[in-house]
Amino acid sequence: MALVLKEVLFIYTLTVSLWIARVAQGWISWVLPSPGRLRCQSSWQ
Repeated sequence: MALVLKEVLFIYTLTVSLWIARVAQGWISWVLPSPGRLRCQSSWQ
């Protein structure tokens, strides 16, 4: 029973860490280009 619980906990932790990594990657890719976009817009004017 403990082995099953440990396996479920491992899969849960793995899923959560993958989800956090995906969210962080999406957030970083959204935040990082925005200063470049702002700089491009200001240089166009």
